[in-house]
Amino acid sequence: MVANDALDAIEYGRHLAKWLTAVMRSIQLDAQHNDGRNVETLASLGQYLGDDCAGHLSNEGERLAGELDAAQQVAADLDAALSAATARKRTPKEG
Repeated sequence: MVANDALDAIEYGRHLAKWLTAVMRSIQLDAQHNDGRNVETLASLGQYLGDDCAGHLSNEGERLAGELDAAQQVAADLDAALSAATARKRTPKEG
């Protein structure tokens, strides 16, 4: 279902934001207390997580947009069929 998948994507983004916050805080602490010996590695980790999230959310957005378009088309087709069936029932029979 499109709505559930969208909520899953948002939850993924929320988790990633927490991870990135932790990585950035680790960079700060490493710079303050460890002469920045791990800054480059931690920054690379942050970049990897950000790039991975951007790619995943972009793909999910495209997929969800396609599913939403398809669902809207099905709804429009059903509405048209229902309208046609209702109109046929109301039309007096020729005799």
